[in-house]
Amino acid sequence: MIEKYNEAYESIVRAVYDNYPFFDKKELDNFKRLVDLFNLKISSIRTDEDFFKLLNTFFKKIGNSHTRLGKYPGRRYYKPLNYVVKEQDDKYYLLYRNNPLGEIISVDGVPPKKIHQFAQRLVPGASNYVNAVTLPWVLTSSSKKPAIVKLDRDNQKQTLKIIRSKIIEPNRKDQIGYRLINKEICYIKLGTFTYDDQDSKEINEFLSKSKAAGINKLILDLRGNLGGNSRTAEKITQRLIDKKIKAGSVAYRDGISDPLKIRAQSREIEPQAPSLKFKTVVIVDSYCLSSCEIFISGLKYNGLAYLIGEKTGGGSGNPKKVTIPFGDKDFDIYISTWRFYHNNGTELESRGINPDLLVGNDIFKKQDVQLRAAINFLK
Repeated sequence: MIEKYNEAYESIVRAVYDNYPFFDKKELDNFKRLVDLFNLKISSIRTDEDFFKLLNTFFKKIGNSHTRLGKYPGRRYYKPLNYVVKEQDDKYYLLYRNNPLGEIISVDGVPPKKIHQFAQRLVPGASNYVNAVTLPWVLTSSSKKPAIVKLDRDNQKQTLKIIRSKIIEPNRKDQIGYRLINKEICYIKLGTFTYDDQDSKEINEFLSKSKAAGINKLILDLRGNLGGNSRTAEKITQRLIDKKIKAGSVAYRDGISDPLKIRAQSREIEPQAPSLKFKTVVIVDSYCLSSCEIFISGLKYNGLAYLIGEKTGGGSGNPKKVTIPFGDKDFDIYISTWRFYHNNGTELESRGINPDLLVGNDIFKKQDVQLRAAINFLK
């Protein structure tokens, strides 16, 4: 059993060493020390569950949002449908279809903050991103048993028994939408940059028709967009510019023999006719990551958009998927292969992008505060 863990761990270390874009010798030396430290921990592992817990901690220590553990044997999680957890003023609230039900006292007998803090220790990345993406863990379990949620609702204690279901990927159609706000402003919701050619065609047609109707103001709502295909994101940028722009640069490994041999490449985007220039506001939050942030960076640092909302997640790595043999099974890991830099030379990883206007949402207000701020800015 120990041999299985050692072999898998050695394969992970080699994969990271061969692909990860180490910034300098200090970062490489820190990685080597981390490897030695966890080598000692591997010898005490007796179960697969403990092994994968240790790997989560290992990747957390590396500290890169896109270098992480993927699917592995026995990984199954369940959570309630249509229920979400929101944190506000250091308190945790249960919402059903966006309607607040009350402050959470405990879930399965455990305070929500304790569950949240445990999950945060397993996810790499910037603190605001980690805080956001681990909130669902408050209701999530590896067991199918219903969640027993104790609430404080208007000073009245209440206990809910909520069915948990297997976690499924969100429906792409629920993440993409477009409409007219009024006669001056058009609105596009892009909750992902993983969508098909038909979606892309419809978005382009909507932009073209809006422009033809004399609409010159655009709201791009990117909240919850964890990224996807950077080329898909570029296609939208191409319609919003009338000349070539520089949209940051990336530094990536130049071969596997020397882990410190790095090559830089500028990312340039050419316009696609006909150009559709809008006065643009982009709504952002801490979930915005990866190709979504590259898209945001290209707009912000070329003066093409005004950002409203919350600081973005801070992570882009063009991750490579590596399958690791594990006895008669296998599991996946993801390894960053580049580092992204804004036009001003600042690295994106762990820093994120600050909005021009910081606006947080209030779960107790019926209206969308961030969307309202975007509309008011464009008036």
